[in-house]
Amino acid sequence: MTRTLATITLLAAIAASAQTRYHHPATGTEFSLPAGWSVVKTTPSDNGDTVTLMDSVSKREAAVWMRAEKHSSSQIQKLLVAALDAKAASRTNLTGYQVRPDSIQPRVIGGQQALSAVADYTRNGRPMVEYLTWIFSPKARALFYGRAPAADLDAFRARLDAIA
Repeated sequence: MTRTLATITLLAAIAASAQTRYHHPATGTEFSLPAGWSVVKTTPSDNGDTVTLMDSVSKREAAVWMRAEKHSSSQIQKLLVAALDAKAASRTNLTGYQVRPDSIQPRVIGGQQALSAVADYTRNGRPMVEYLTWIFSPKARALFYGRAPAADLDAFRARLDAIA
């Protein structure tokens, strides 16, 4: 069977778009990977699955942690705040870890309630940031996060927001 150039081009475009979309079967979470991003590995655990991503533009890693959970829509806003508080309390291994109160932003992403925040810390005396975005749905929760030097926050946040 002979394929026309148009058919081959269309098949190549479909294959390329399939490679830039990630689907997590356990939670139904889906996200697109913009140009430059790739999945490095998926780490399953009893506490949820983590997908490690690499950005060839910023040369930074980011991750998405996902877990299937049932949530009442009316409780999600409280759950988002609790998730932020729990994450901040768990970051004892990062020197001076402190969430910027003015960075906490309730959002809607993909029709789901979300919350983003920036936390400052230092590594070897160097100012660093962690950018976090939680997304809760009635069936699952996901946390998109990544770390970068504080001076790179705006560019890195834009790159990570493009995924979430």
